[in-house]
Amino acid sequence: MTYVMSDIHGNERRFNSVMKQINLQPEDILYVLGDVVDRHPGGIRILRRIMAMPNAKMLLGNHEYMMLNALAPYDEKNRKEAYHHQEAVRLWYNNSGRITHYYYKHNTKAARAEILNYLKSLPLTYEIEVNGIKYRLVHAAPIEFYEDYVYKRDYHNAVEFAVWNRWYGHIPSIPGQTLIFGHTPTIEYQDDKLMKIWRSESVIDIDCGSGFVDGRDQWYLVYGRLGCLRLDDMKEFYSEENIRTFTIPRIEDMPRITRQQLCDEFDSILERVEKEKAAFLIEDEKKSYVLCPASWIEAYNDVDFGEIVNAAVRYSIGRHTYMPGLIHDFVIRNIGALNDKTLSIIVSDIDREFKMHPELDYSETWLSLKTAIQEEISSRKKEDTNK
Repeated sequence: MTYVMSDIHGNERRFNSVMKQINLQPEDILYVLGDVVDRHPGGIRILRRIMAMPNAKMLLGNHEYMMLNALAPYDEKNRKEAYHHQEAVRLWYNNSGRITHYYYKHNTKAARAEILNYLKSLPLTYEIEVNGIKYRLVHAAPIEFYEDYVYKRDYHNAVEFAVWNRWYGHIPSIPGQTLIFGHTPTIEYQDDKLMKIWRSESVIDIDCGSGFVDGRDQWYLVYGRLGCLRLDDMKEFYSEENIRTFTIPRIEDMPRITRQQLCDEFDSILERVEKEKAAFLIEDEKKSYVLCPASWIEAYNDVDFGEIVNAAVRYSIGRHTYMPGLIHDFVIRNIGALNDKTLSIIVSDIDREFKMHPELDYSETWLSLKTAIQEEISSRKKEDTNK
């Protein structure tokens, strides 16, 4: 049997859960499409397990690529080399590499050398055939797509493109082959609260969010897990997760009632809100109001909410992932719930990062967020003046 999985991201619980289910036999083969390390603490241990498995093959992911760059030898006396080393470490740490580095340093010198040599040997692609179907396995993108890629200037070289690129919208196909990749969470292609493998006619994405937190992810509002696909019969395997079934409904999905209905059925409606955790959209002429349990908005009233947002912004600045866009959208959606201090700190953080790194990744995203915050602060000052 032939199995493929990707983007384990150090989550041993999820990895163990899937490995127990597939019950890999000596005659089976497991392809791991990169990003074994970072985010969760178990990356180095999982990596060493894969290294010891004679029937496991791995691809280089962008997180292993960052790790190699950050740990590459350099001349401390050479200012240019020292600068590039610092930038490599910063990028790795900004993408949750610090936890991997911590556990890596706790290995012997011989073990560290073995790990690095293994990572240096990893290929960028595998071409396999199962039941007469040809597959191309990559972490992010086939390297040959680099030459014709419209935004190739975003990458320093073809290897960086192959491990970093994300496909939004149309995904190019390979004639005669089915493309299987990870790197981009499947939530980008399908709206599932419990993430699952995404398939189109000739493309399959198997990154089901193992790098996400255990439980419900607070940014994507979905449950991540580790997915694994058996190519012989296309059976899907997933790590077991503790799923909380309740989610706050969207406003457009809430039952609508009039002001008069609220008055006439006040006690019964409040009882439903309390016991069923229900919410109602109250329509009153041109205005509308939401009646819901207080616990749904407690997070916004928490004194630490602003500090958490500031921490999330600092975590995301400099990351070359989906996080900057995610944080941008979250802050914009909740800008009215953030106080002036929190917003001012975000602007200061953005300014400081641009001063340190003029060619900041996703610069347009951060400048857009800065502009929106400045407009919000200006609007508040005008309102205070008119009072």
